[in-house]
Amino acid sequence: MQAQSVRRERQLDRSVPPHLVPDLRPGLLNELCDQVLGAYSAAPHGGIEIGMVLFGKRIGQTIRVQDWRPLPCSHLLGPRFILSPADEELIPEVLSTPERDPALAGTEPVGWCCSHTRNELVLLDRECDFHERYFQKPGTLAVILKPRSPLHADGALFGRNGDGQMRAGEPLLTVKLPIPESATPPKVASTSNAAARNRALVNRPEVLASQDEVRIAAPVHLAPVPTAPHDALVTLVRGWQAKRMVVLACLLAILTAFVFALWREYPRPAPTPPTLSVTLKPTSAGLALVWKSNFPEASSAQARIVDAAGTRNLDLTGSFEPSGVLLFPQQAGNVQTVLTVRSGGHTLTRQATYLDPVKSEIVTPPVPVPAPEKPAKPVRPVSRHRRHRRRS
Repeated sequence: MQAQSVRRERQLDRSVPPHLVPDLRPGLLNELCDQVLGAYSAAPHGGIEIGMVLFGKRIGQTIRVQDWRPLPCSHLLGPRFILSPADEELIPEVLSTPERDPALAGTEPVGWCCSHTRNELVLLDRECDFHERYFQKPGTLAVILKPRSPLHADGALFGRNGDGQMRAGEPLLTVKLPIPESATPPKVASTSNAAARNRALVNRPEVLASQDEVRIAAPVHLAPVPTAPHDALVTLVRGWQAKRMVVLACLLAILTAFVFALWREYPRPAPTPPTLSVTLKPTSAGLALVWKSNFPEASSAQARIVDAAGTRNLDLTGSFEPSGVLLFPQQAGNVQTVLTVRSGGHTLTRQATYLDPVKSEIVTPPVPVPAPEKPAKPVRPVSRHRRHRRRS
């Protein structure tokens, strides 16, 4: 087993030079993973992508990564990690943080890290251009973290090959995050290989070589994870949600006012005018007074019946309905009825006459219904101006 492990180490040495493999502080990857998972869970549909600058020291040909600082990104182009011109103006200030921060004294920018929530573990073209602009020194690295769930993520470390070219599609190392604290790095067989001795350092993650990929084992101790950037992201996302709710409320109020204005201006149908029709029909029991109207109810209803026997007035207020029939015996051949109904400020009067061809007695004429008065025509005033004839 020891011989096979040494053989795999030698195969790795031919593809990745020893000085290109970075030396990571224990717990650093877990800190980066916590920030990425916090941004991933802060917003729905994949969250937002964030970036960080890695600071460390150069010890011989080996780069030792010690700490990180966040990269400003306003996300003007969406949730992806795409820097705007205003964001790139702040990058020199972030790269010069060791000059102002005592915690980073003696360090320099040695790489950067960003999250991919909508792409796989590869370096995109814009990210390669970003690396060439700000991290041109040899040995600098790029770390890509991709959340697989709200609690787990995959990571990949990219660096330059022996010719100084960036390995965009072939990561130097891959890792499953977060790394559990209880895990202990496995022992490496003693060998004279310099690369194996460098990877067997106790104060850095252990490299386990395999035929498909290279994974980083767990460190012995994990450093405490800072939560300030995560809280800042949560506050930022909540602010966006609050502003979105205010905008939606304003739009809803405007839409309600617009619909109310349309409803007021919409032409309403004119009220139906009151109608009343009256007829007299002969039956075997006498005459039937039949009426039809669109009054739901009447405040007063009076029926006047005139025949040879005299005049009778009947009060139908208590039994009046929109459609009804009134039976009364026929005393003479000629009968005339007048029905007057009052309801809702309207008064309608209708009359009906029945002439029996057999009984042709003269019926006392009913009281005539007064016709509505017509407005008098205005009198045109006489002009006081007279025309003067011209004397010949």
